[in-house]
Order: sequence, then structure tokens, then C-alpha cells
Amino acid sequence: MAKQFTMTGKIWPFLCTLLISCAYSEKPPLRLATQSPSNAYEVLLEEQADISGDPFFTKHGHHEVRLTARKEGHTIIEKELLYSGGTYDERFQDLFPGHEWISDSALRFGQSGTGPQKGDELVVHNETNGTLPYLLVRAGKYEMFLLLDLAPKSTARLATASQSDGRNDSTYVSCKGVLQGGNHIPEIGRNFEIRGKDRVPGHYAVTVVDGNVLITSQEFPTR
Repeated sequence: MAKQFTMTGKIWPFLCTLLISCAYSEKPPLRLATQSPSNAYEVLLEEQADISGDPFFTKHGHHEVRLTARKEGHTIIEKELLYSGGTYDERFQDLFPGHEWISDSALRFGQSGTGPQKGDELVVHNETNGTLPYLLVRAGKYEMFLLLDLAPKSTARLATASQSDGRNDSTYVSCKGVLQGGNHIPEIGRNFEIRGKDRVPGHYAVTVVDGNVLITSQEFPTR
């Protein structure tokens, strides 16, 4: 009589490890190409990531996403560093799985399906005398805006997901980019204290003037 096969205590841990490994396998490096509604702009994101080849313990090491943008076929931004992190940092596509053009020169990255819950306002002012080839504005951990060719003395109004929804003690806004002529605007960020003022819609302003960036809030003090 043939022996009946039974699972032993040593096989179950192996199968569990295999199933967990499959469930949490790393995504391949990101490559995203998208065009603005009028096809005037094309944006390309490319990720380089050190991904472990171990099938039982998949993880990532250093990873970075670079940005290239073209206007009417001409390159205006080439392989600018958009985002980077290490082993314990989330990858770009985990933080920003969705994207949408909110105008012909403004691209939003964020959580998919968060549009109807937007509750804050972020106003970006270009107070310089030149066009800003690009600005990258981040609102909290899960939302980022790419603004292209922001005209001199102009304003862009962005509706953002609420950061003061009762889950956090502070909010965060940052900005970096390039001035006309090619000089870089280093990344500048500000935290704002919202303890005791959660559930209040936030109004933030990012002002670029003379190569500097000022970040303020109507309701909240800096932390």
C-alpha cells in the first residue's frame, strides 16, 4: 500500500516564506512617459533601483528617479533628479502610484482616487522676472506637483489633498526647481504645526523671488 503524503512541520514554514515572498516581490524599475492634454509637453520618468535577486527575500537598495521633459520636441529638462532613497525608504511608485495633468503645464503625482477628497490650497507665485523652466512642489508625503514654464509674475493655484485631517500633528510643503538661465533652486521645505487645529483646511503659499523660496501658511505657524 502506498504511503499517504502528509505535510511536515518543516514544509509549512517554507511554503509560508515562499507565499510572503511572492506577495511582497519588488516592482520592476519605473518607466513612465506621459503627454500633456495638448501634446505640447512630454514628461519621462526613469528609475534606477538596486533590487535583490533573492527569490525568498526581495528588497531594494538605493533607488532614484530622474526626470526628462520636452516641449514641442525640444528637451527642456534632462535627467534631473526627481526622487531618491535607500533600503528603508519607500520607492516613488509606492508613494505616488497615480498621475494626472491638471493643466497643460502642470502634472500631479499622488495616490490614485484622492481627487474628490482634496481640501487644501497651495498657491505658487513666480515673482522673478523670468520664466521658471520647472518647479517641483511637494505637499505632504503623498502628493507632488511638477509645474513647467511658470511665467514671470504669474501664479498657479493647486488644489491638494488635506494634510490636516486629524491624522498628523504637522504638515509639510517643499519646493525645488530651476531659474531662467539654468541656476538651480535647492530644495527648501517647511513643517507647520497643526496640533489643535486639525480638520481646518490649509492655505499655503510658495513664493519664488530673487532665487529664494518663501513657504508660508495662513493658518499654521512653522514648527
